Amino acid sequence: MLFIDVGGKMQFNSYVFILLFLPICISGYFSIAYFSKRWGDIFLLCSSIVFGAFLNIEGFLTLLACTIINWGEIRVLHCIKCAKIKKWILSIGIIFNIMILFWFKYFNFFVKILNDFFNQDFLLRDILLPIGISFIVFQQIAYLVDTYKRKTEDYTFIEYLLYIFYFPKLLSGPIVFSGSFMEQLKNQNRNRLNFSNISNGLNLFIIGLAKKILVADVLAKVTTWGMINSDKATSADWIIIVLAYTFQIYFDFSGYTDMAIGVSSMLNIKIPDNFNAPYRALSIPDFWKRWHITLTDFLREYVYFPLGGSKKGYWRTYINIMIVFLISGIWHGANFTFIIWGALHGCGSVIHRLIKKGYERLPILVKWGITFLSINILWALFWAKDVRQWIHILLSIVYFDKAGFSTGLIRAFEIPEYTFLLKCFRIPYGNIMIRECWMIVFLSLICCICLYFEKGLRREYKNTIMHGIGMALLFGWTVISLNAESTFVYFGF
Repeated sequence: MLFIDVGGKMQFNSYVFILLFLPICISGYFSIAYFSKRWGDIFLLCSSIVFGAFLNIEGFLTLLACTIINWGEIRVLHCIKCAKIKKWILSIGIIFNIMILFWFKYFNFFVKILNDFFNQDFLLRDILLPIGISFIVFQQIAYLVDTYKRKTEDYTFIEYLLYIFYFPKLLSGPIVFSGSFMEQLKNQNRNRLNFSNISNGLNLFIIGLAKKILVADVLAKVTTWGMINSDKATSADWIIIVLAYTFQIYFDFSGYTDMAIGVSSMLNIKIPDNFNAPYRALSIPDFWKRWHITLTDFLREYVYFPLGGSKKGYWRTYINIMIVFLISGIWHGANFTFIIWGALHGCGSVIHRLIKKGYERLPILVKWGITFLSINILWALFWAKDVRQWIHILLSIVYFDKAGFSTGLIRAFEIPEYTFLLKCFRIPYGNIMIRECWMIVFLSLICCICLYFEKGLRREYKNTIMHGIGMALLFGWTVISLNAESTFVYFGF
């Protein structure tokens, strides 16, 4: 079986990372880099290796070995002048990386298909999935292609390792292209403390941490309840569970990205944003311009354009779109649910191209409603353990044969702050109407954040006393609420 092991669990939302690793890393880097930029980068690389190895030493060593092999291929590409040989080396490198990803992520899935379709009994293997392998493999492929196209300079081995294992983006991205990252490594002013970058970085880190702990982890209890009680959930329950997962995956993944960008900002390295208010999208293509932006950029640059993009006629364009989204689905996970999820997003993009003129005439609210409903339906497929459960969820909602909310679902929304407020205002704790109201209020608040306030949360703030106090209180609230460390959703992808 394939499984994930996060070992010591030094994640962004852990006391070890927040109170020990991050302060030591930042202070150590600038102390060393002040005297020697090269040794500062070596320290940063060592910190990244410690971070990765702390999560799981075996998986990290596997990734390190693959990276060294990729470096050898890159050196060969730099040295060889013959175009045909370079093309062969590039092909070998891409196939090697795809096979590595196939072995760790898809081998057991492939064996299950063989067993089911051909009535065989091939044994499944216990395979440890190195966390971050999907992101690292895409970056390795991108670097190989850029080297083949002579878009990369002759960087050092240390710089290449730091590009691959840079700890803020190691586990769940964003996918960073080599050009912008390497240029920043070469910047001679990077080894000096920049208080503006540190301030903005802290703001983003705190906001991301709050997204994860105060919102995503609460919603995770709701979706977990739904998974455990799928046979008991009512139609009304499924509506809430589907909506909860839609918000959970966003606040979880965007929270991680905010923390990654914030930490990197403190180290004077800018990494790209991955989100732009995706739930404000007015179509499926618009959604993919706002959601997981760096993955969209990678697939467009290294898959869609090489296939011919939209330059080879309508039908070829539609086929290329479907290929890109199928790859996106497969990349996310080894399950037919992910493949169908990608295929349906591809169908949505193709249909939008076909009816674009008429669709654009619709009122904005109608376009948003169609898009948001479609996203929710497809996220339910992303969350479901198999296609059969997804169909069961949709049919339960459509027929709506079971009304009313389950008590367990309502309790999943309860947080200590909620209980404290009830006691302060002397409101009966056991009143089911009060609990239901809290559930609706909680979902309404995070919906408003997604639609109206999300971009404002990540702006550059003025360093005022009131802002500092507000951020300090938010940080204290999140740290106090950090009772049990939870894994980020995209660690599984």
